[in-house]
Amino acid sequence: MLSDQSEYEGGGTYFRCLRKAFKLRKGQVLVHPGNLYHKGLDIESGLRELVVCFMDGMNSNISDPSSPSEHKAEFETRIVHT
Repeated sequence: MLSDQSEYEGGGTYFRCLRKAFKLRKGQVLVHPGNLYHKGLDIESGLRELVVCFMDGMNSNISDPSSPSEHKAEFETRIVHT
């Protein structure tokens, strides 16, 4: 994360299988298998800047058991501030 949390409102990375979102502090890194369903939450104001890196060749043996039918919009409001 390149931006300080005071520079924007909203945002975070939502994981359907965990039913919550994570909001990082400046300088933190979030590493996860790309096959987990995830999405960036909308920025309400300000500017959130981050670096995204994709790596290939890892077999994490972690599967995503979640399905779209299990999703509820309220899960996206369960923000974990790290």
